[in-house]
Amino acid sequence: MDRIYADYAATTPLREEALEEMLPYLRERFGNPSSLHEEGQQAQKALEGARRRIAALLEAEPGEIFFTSGGTESDNWALEMALSCHQEPGRLVISAIEHPAVYRCAEKWQRRGWDVVKVPVLRGGDCPGILDMQALENALTEDTALVSVMTVNNEIGTLQPVIKIGELCRLRGIPFHTDAVQAFGKLPLSVKELQVSLLSAAAHKFGGSKGTGFLYVSRSFREKAAMEGVDLSLLQGGRQEEGYRPGTENVAGIVGMAAAAELAVKEMKEEQVRLQRMTELMERRIRETMPEAKLNAWGDPGRIRKCSEPSFSGEPVFPRIPGLINVCIPGVRGEALALFMDMAGVSISTASACEAGSEEASHVLKALGLSDEEAKSSVRISLGRGNTEEDCRRIVCRLRDCAAKLKYLG
Repeated sequence: MDRIYADYAATTPLREEALEEMLPYLRERFGNPSSLHEEGQQAQKALEGARRRIAALLEAEPGEIFFTSGGTESDNWALEMALSCHQEPGRLVISAIEHPAVYRCAEKWQRRGWDVVKVPVLRGGDCPGILDMQALENALTEDTALVSVMTVNNEIGTLQPVIKIGELCRLRGIPFHTDAVQAFGKLPLSVKELQVSLLSAAAHKFGGSKGTGFLYVSRSFREKAAMEGVDLSLLQGGRQEEGYRPGTENVAGIVGMAAAAELAVKEMKEEQVRLQRMTELMERRIRETMPEAKLNAWGDPGRIRKCSEPSFSGEPVFPRIPGLINVCIPGVRGEALALFMDMAGVSISTASACEAGSEEASHVLKALGLSDEEAKSSVRISLGRGNTEEDCRRIVCRLRDCAAKLKYLG
């Protein structure tokens, strides 16, 4: 049986082109980029070249890109940076549907005495899963130290109004962080247009290798912290990453990340059109063949574009990225369905891969208004470069059959 991988939101296969760029730095160009000899300088040159390549894709300066081990580290570091700038606990504002890397980190700061506000998302109408902007504006106070709202949600795919949030934060003088892990390489991102102070990304979400990511830190944010004598470093050690994130860099992974990023951006428009077509096909077949199923974070298909904000090109954008489908099938446990689908040759998931094995219902789906039972009866299907329209038809057929088997078994 030919397997179908439909869990691209969890991770993506390493691009062949990225691997080719990585191999020399795993073999003959293995030097430590902090070393002064030829091998070390070869590695250092590659490292700084990758930094420039990634910065260019974001319309950032190379000195604003700091390499990390991935999205979780970048998210945690972003919150640590912004909140450590304050001697007394203040307010941290996040969305109610943030990734655990932000959501759980915020709860840690809450235990330290910080006032953490989790802004709700809209539950009904045309835009379920989109941040309630009025509630966000009401949450901003004089002691708000940071607003952290993800660009694209990893479970339901909703695209948040990050341009509007960035403008609102700029006018209030509040740093803005966005977790762009699910957006980088899928949407055109400009830190200038987003007006962010901090932005996180992870290589393995767009064809790079695992264990590699970056954090964008605006020059103005760093300069302000320096004037106030605030230490923004994540770790203590050597002078790597300007001393902010010491430790020998993963040169091969970073070079591969830059290569994968350039390919993803180059192919972005064509790939999004293809994924949109497949998403519409799959959702139509789910509605036709599984009338009991409920598509989560789905508004009226004929009106859903009304709630979108202008994209970076000035054209309206779909408020959910194509390729990510979250569906609730009443009477069936999501984890059991994912296991049955695995045995049927299809790889899907329930919620975030980072939450796999948790007995708690997804906080993202509960924020949409789903009950615990409905949230636990939901699965996520995420498509990518390796999928075809025929895959979509086969996935829906196997989803229907596996759900029917589970209901029969009771």
